[in-house]
Amino acid sequence: MSEAEILEALRGIIRQVAPDADPSTLAPDEDFRRAFDIDSFDHLRIMTAVSERFGVDVPEGEQGRLVSLQRIADWVKAAKA
Repeated sequence: MSEAEILEALRGIIRQVAPDADPSTLAPDEDFRRAFDIDSFDHLRIMTAVSERFGVDVPEGEQGRLVSLQRIADWVKAAKA
């Protein structure tokens, strides 16, 4: 899966969890929690969806630093390598 495909899938996950958000306006390195006022519960829902979508386990200790599309994409690529 290419980085562009991962980023697009992540935008879809954010749209599902926060339907009022428009992730197409989000820079890849921008903190989506701040940009869309994502609370900790919705962030957990996003991390759960990332685990399910990409078939990787996101350890609780990693979740706090995975706050941008690029960080998540980099993490997914490394986890699948």
